[in-house]
Amino acid sequence: MNDPYQNNVNQQMTEAGEYTYTQDGGGPDGYPYQTDYPPQEEDAASDATEGADEDDQMYEGEYQGIPHPDEIKEARRAARLEAKRKARLTAQQEEEEENLPEQYETIMEDCGHGRFQWMLFFVLGLALMADGVDGFVVGFVLPSAEKDMCISNANKGLLGLLVYVAMMVGALVWGGLCDKIGRRKCLIYVLTIDLVFSFLSCFAQGYGFFLFFRFCSGFGIGGSIPIVYTYFTEFLQMDKRGEHLSWLCMF
Repeated sequence: MNDPYQNNVNQQMTEAGEYTYTQDGGGPDGYPYQTDYPPQEEDAASDATEGADEDDQMYEGEYQGIPHPDEIKEARRAARLEAKRKARLTAQQEEEEENLPEQYETIMEDCGHGRFQWMLFFVLGLALMADGVDGFVVGFVLPSAEKDMCISNANKGLLGLLVYVAMMVGALVWGGLCDKIGRRKCLIYVLTIDLVFSFLSCFAQGYGFFLFFRFCSGFGIGGSIPIVYTYFTEFLQMDKRGEHLSWLCMF
């Protein structure tokens, strides 16, 4: 079917300087056909956008929330790089941990054995001496305490036993804590506990209070003994540890 408006188009200029286009013969109603645009061929619009169709086409999966294949490849590549970086850091940390004992021994060799080690030797020795006296002092006070508190033979045995049970419990508890919060801090804590409850046991008026104070004092004694030896060992060279630890046992 032929388009009556396709051919015989005339261009005319209006008074305002605009162009209009009319067709000879007019339309089906007999009047001339007028438009603001010149007629175009059927393939004109498609030719103008022919080169941009593929570039401007959007990824179909974007409407469904599916990531683009290029984005997936980039994410996998970034994940592989991150995994390699973490593996290198882990290997480096393991290597440093393996070399840490050797580095520590080298540092102690460079520091040598001086005034600090001797001062620490006497301070820790006095702490051991106080713990030893406190552990055996019950045997000296039992004769007088037996009369004042009317302690039976069974209660006397329980009083001596409870101190050593508390020392065993204290060694287990404080031995683990000193690795987490520090040996120096734990040593101060256990010596303070021993001091406070040993002092309070001097003023106990009944067997129950005296038993409780001795148990708490033994809890501090049991924690201080292993900490003293371990703490002193950390400041000694390898070739001097056995010698100085044996000297520490003299207290």
